[in-house]
Amino acid sequence: MYDPVDAVRLPNGDILILERDGSTVKRYDKDHEFVSSFGQKGQGPGDFVYPFCLRLSSERDKLIVAGSKISIFSLDGSYEGGFKPERIGGSSIHEEYRTSGMAVLSGLQVILPSPLSVWLDSGEPKLLSIYDRTGSVIRSFGYVKRYDNPELTLLANVAFFATDKKDNVYMAYSHQNRINKYSSDGHWLFSADRSLPYEVKNEVKVEIFKSGDMEREFAWPSGSSVTKGISIDHQNRIWVLTFLRQPNRFLTFDEDANLTDCYEFDVFDSEGILLFEVPFPDVRFDNFSICDDRLYLIDSQSESCVYEYRIAEIR
Repeated sequence: MYDPVDAVRLPNGDILILERDGSTVKRYDKDHEFVSSFGQKGQGPGDFVYPFCLRLSSERDKLIVAGSKISIFSLDGSYEGGFKPERIGGSSIHEEYRTSGMAVLSGLQVILPSPLSVWLDSGEPKLLSIYDRTGSVIRSFGYVKRYDNPELTLLANVAFFATDKKDNVYMAYSHQNRINKYSSDGHWLFSADRSLPYEVKNEVKVEIFKSGDMEREFAWPSGSSVTKGISIDHQNRIWVLTFLRQPNRFLTFDEDANLTDCYEFDVFDSEGILLFEVPFPDVRFDNFSICDDRLYLIDSQSESCVYEYRIAEIR
């Protein structure tokens, strides 16, 4: 594999792997044997530029790929259309916000992080936007926590999100201890949090950099790392990947760190009640997804591979 970033499982058990730098979707059968692929780097119909997210439609008969544009495919890889959402900034924080995720509602309505003009400039709390197949925004919604510094406000509101079979939307913030549930029409249903072994801080830090006789002061937004992702399993439970320890400033852990001590899955029911915690396996990863009773850990850097786990029910 070449830089895998996401994975989904088809109804027949085949697995699709999205490759970012390869700009390709590769298909493997249930025995993990390579079957086929589609896509290439480019601007044409069905092409990709740095894709980051792969989802099945709620009807499980279409594939949606998010990158510089949203592309819709049949399950065999035939291109069926798409649209280009508004570009969001150019800094690393803007990129973290823009690529935090994608979710799909019934009728092929796509949820993406809102363009910043929807909430950062207007002052309205609308963190997510729902698009129709033509790329028109149907509605926007979502809680925004504000700070005096705009870049800190942006960082603190990076959020992961997922949908259940009833088109409810679950949102977990990367740098806040907050999990929200919304109906498909954007109405807030509940908020939940969980016990954390550290204090959550979002602040502007000031550092002095020296070069010879010159000194220069830099202010940069800094946020506690709380959540790494969110997904929904076959029992409609909410899996939130939570940091147990704070990573370094590059958002990584040392090579000799046991990742079981760094993360855990907090599993909630659909009403926000914590059901149980699941220890995290000691494997390097960059992203995770859940399809039915399978959990996929995607390692795009260390081993360039995907780990597949089955969610076992313990009676």
